[in-house]
Amino acid sequence: RAGASRWASTRPNSSRFDAKTVLKIHRANLALPARGLVDPATTTSMPTTDQLLQTATERHRAGELAEARKLYRHVLTETPAHTAALFRAGLLELQDGQPQAALALVEQAAAAAPGEPRHHFGLGQVFHALHRYEEAAAAYRRVLHADPRSADAHFALGVSLQSLGDHANAIVAYETAAHLQPVSCIVATKDHL
Repeated sequence: RAGASRWASTRPNSSRFDAKTVLKIHRANLALPARGLVDPATTTSMPTTDQLLQTATERHRAGELAEARKLYRHVLTETPAHTAALFRAGLLELQDGQPQAALALVEQAAAAAPGEPRHHFGLGQVFHALHRYEEAAAAYRRVLHADPRSADAHFALGVSLQSLGDHANAIVAYETAAHLQPVSCIVATKDHL
């Protein structure tokens, strides 16, 4: 702290930084690829919440889960009800083998934006990972209510119904998915039968 205070006090026209400014500088450091020090006197703008979310998503897609998790947490610290951050952080937790943590996040996203089909699809994935197949099927049915032509939702519903032992309705769901998107479903169905 003493070094930082000396640095700030030796800069022309500078003053000590309050906690909010330090957080912004820290956020900027996380968003930079080199992760080097940022001189607040030369920084023209700090990353917005949406820019941080974009960086988190890029890191997530690149498989850098720990870095993506940190960035999602920063976004959620700034905006706790940010539905996209909640949803994506939940998917990260599911991908990282933490379905209970995923459930809490994805449920919040779905509750905040109940008309968003992808949140319900994500809930279905989480419920399926938790072996809660009835709830997974219900989530996929909510997706299909909003988008009856979603081959992915029909297929996922079929997987959940098959897990419940409801083979007749699973076959109907698989057939509907295959009708909507033939090539993808033929390969995927082979893996689930």
